[in-house]
Amino acid sequence: MRGKEGKKKKLNILFLLLSLLSLTSFVYAIRIRVTGQWSEIIDVNDLAGPPGSDLIPYQESAPNQSLVDITNTNRFWDVSIYKVDSLWPATFRLYVRRTGNGTGPGSISGGLNYLEITDAEQIFFSGSRQRRDIPLQFRLEGLSVQIPPQVYTTTIIYTVTER
Repeated sequence: MRGKEGKKKKLNILFLLLSLLSLTSFVYAIRIRVTGQWSEIIDVNDLAGPPGSDLIPYQESAPNQSLVDITNTNRFWDVSIYKVDSLWPATFRLYVRRTGNGTGPGSISGGLNYLEITDAEQIFFSGSRQRRDIPLQFRLEGLSVQIPPQVYTTTIIYTVTER
């Protein structure tokens, strides 16, 4: 009888240790944090010419409209991106690019040219170790007076994956 109790205690301790190990790996998981948003009011000042002309076909955000932090890692990683439309005309095209490297001990590559954000997840840029304050700029194309005035919205989803 005593042998079974001893095995039970060992199993309980082993289970507890495995549980704690899984908690620590969660605590130290790679993290991505994106701050900033962009909204644009299109009005008569955005006409390409005199009244009756079409709109300037695109709008561009500030070069540091959003900032990305990648933390809790000493490994290589990829940042992927896609969008989920709430109310979004089919003629709109949303693009993003990285306008700087941010700061930190890691390295970063890719993403310097505009990438169209679609509903399919795709790799945006890659790097290693930790980086903070990586600046992003957005560009919206496909604007026209033919599109009814409305509040149009989409949500951009960023995912970081270690490799």
